[in-house]
Amino acid sequence: SKKSSNTDALVRRFRHSVELRLHWCWQIAMGLQHMHRQNWMHGDIKPENILYSIDDMAVKLVDFGFAQLIVDPQTDPRHYG
Repeated sequence: SKKSSNTDALVRRFRHSVELRLHWCWQIAMGLQHMHRQNWMHGDIKPENILYSIDDMAVKLVDFGFAQLIVDPQTDPRHYG
């Protein structure tokens, strides 16, 4: 089974290289970029909502409770403003 840890607890507990921390930031940025290209906004980025998989060293965004579909009022017919 895959093991995951909240990144906030992981960073407090262990010392990691600058390169590894930068890699985590890059993975978070790529995840957010993917969401934004699909017109979604996460809405609640914080350490508790970022998990780190110990097995594959991947960072994963979680808790999409505040996620919102981004609409363009100029092109989206659902916007009646």
